[in-house]
Amino acid sequence: AAVPVTRLREEWVKLCVYGRNRSGKTTLACQFTKPLLLISSEPDACGGAMSVGDMEGVYLQRISHKLLGQDSNGRWVDADDKRCIRKDALRGSDKLTAITAELQASNPFKTVVSDTATSLQELMLVEIMRWDAPPALMPNAKSVGKENYQYRAEKWRRAMIPLLDLKCNVVILCQEKDHNAATDDF
Repeated sequence: AAVPVTRLREEWVKLCVYGRNRSGKTTLACQFTKPLLLISSEPDACGGAMSVGDMEGVYLQRISHKLLGQDSNGRWVDADDKRCIRKDALRGSDKLTAITAELQASNPFKTVVSDTATSLQELMLVEIMRWDAPPALMPNAKSVGKENYQYRAEKWRRAMIPLLDLKCNVVILCQEKDHNAATDDF
């Protein structure tokens, strides 16, 4: 028998938002139900969260290719920074796996946002290639090879599926990357 569509309800929204840098992806994602966990793999010091710095109910967790920590004001700093008073035990994809496992066991958040999947892929490439910095800063970044890109894709998929299975809203942000040199051909 047919069911009226007015009775249909999704329990949780799973959404991917793709766009250019500074186009409002994080701000849009943080409009979801609070409390909201923003898992940022963005490289800047605030993890890309400054655009939502005035929103109540948004909590930031940063993932980096290096160990991070927090100073006495809760700001994220490198773990070896003299102001660091709380150091992470994990970094990179290991930290994301641990966060996801913790959320699967007990999740106080109504929404989890991954900001951005693109930066997370770069972070995983750093791990695979055993680089000290993201690809944009590496002089030999073009020597990655097809096999390593395929491995990165599989590693990323394995990390994201458990995140998408969380019993809450999940928003995955993806940033457009322009691989062509900038031109002034307006």
